[in-house]
Amino acid sequence: GQQMAQPYQQQQDYARQQQQLQQQQMRAAHEQQQQLRKQQEQQEAMRKAQIQKMQMEEMNRKRMEEQKRLAEQKQREFAESRAAQVIRAVVARVKVAKEETLPQLQKELFEIMQKELVKCGTQMGKVKEECEKCVEIAKQNIENLKQAKLKEEQRKVEMAKVHKEAVEKADKLVLEFSEKVEAAEAAVENL
Repeated sequence: GQQMAQPYQQQQDYARQQQQLQQQQMRAAHEQQQQLRKQQEQQEAMRKAQIQKMQMEEMNRKRMEEQKRLAEQKQREFAESRAAQVIRAVVARVKVAKEETLPQLQKELFEIMQKELVKCGTQMGKVKEECEKCVEIAKQNIENLKQAKLKEEQRKVEMAKVHKEAVEKADKLVLEFSEKVEAAEAAVENL
């Protein structure tokens, strides 16, 4: 009877060992799963941190580029304004030029335009137009001045003529008056 119990016992021991082995395998598998999950979570956290870091770097890069772009734009605008001012200083002198100084000032304007106009950038069209207009303004001013001088000369000639006529008329009247006085004196003597 004991021999029959032994294989049964052995069967039970074997079954118990199998059960323990299964439980160990399940625990091991469970631990492995947990470790795997932890690794995945760590990897996910690292990936998110990496993405965040890249986004921050990208934002910084864009901000730096924008600052650089704005600084360059300000510098460009300053250079454009300076070039425009240099040209406009000559433009102002051309506008009030006299007939004898206009050719030299036009030459000066042409030279400064060749040198500075390309540097005017966005203001180039406007500045070029001002340059073209200023010469016309100067010529018009010179013409107006000539006309005014001519009118003044004509007025002086007219005034001199009127004065001469008035003097001649006065001389004639004085002469006539003198003749009448002499005639009256002669008539008085004859009485």
